[in-house]
Amino acid sequence: MLGHIAGHSRDPRILWHAPTGRWAMALYLDSHKFALLASPDMKTWAYLMEITFPGAGECPDLFELPEDGDVENARWIF
Repeated sequence: MLGHIAGHSRDPRILWHAPTGRWAMALYLDSHKFALLASPDMKTWAYLMEITFPGAGECPDLFELPEDGDVENARWIF
């Protein structure tokens, strides 16, 4: 179970990342700060990193987007 991390942590965006066999979560923390977390079972979460986006609001999104339609050359969009 993921407890309180910081500030007003809420609005999780969770997706399955098949290459690593883990769930990934983008989580709003507070102000312009967000966290990335990973879990193999959606019960135990590992804190990966904190990201700051000045001017950003709540409700993060996280998805992979092929560059120029090439699935072998994809980028992560946060």
